[in-house]
Amino acid sequence: MPSTKTVISTAASVAASAMLIHSIARRYIPYELRDYIYSQFRTFLSSFSSQITLVIEEFEGLDYNQLFKAADTYLRTIIPPETRKFRVSLAPKATNISVSMERN
Repeated sequence: MPSTKTVISTAASVAASAMLIHSIARRYIPYELRDYIYSQFRTFLSSFSSQITLVIEEFEGLDYNQLFKAADTYLRTIIPPETRKFRVSLAPKATNISVSMERN
């Protein structure tokens, strides 16, 4: 097992390297490219998440989605925004919930 001194030295070195890379990136890489790289990195990291978000739309076509009001009341503050998304609906006369992938 490495000594405490080695661990602290390595952590300091990694932190200094990260700060150097960050300052170089801010100075020489355009904002749009940095934003794109950051969003791709977040997408990559979110693929390892075990959480999902169900997107329940207010209307299913022209019909009111019966799940919307219940979901709006219950799930509003529970689910984090960075999770994957699904589209969930229940038509007025349907007995089964429809679940599909949400675009974007």
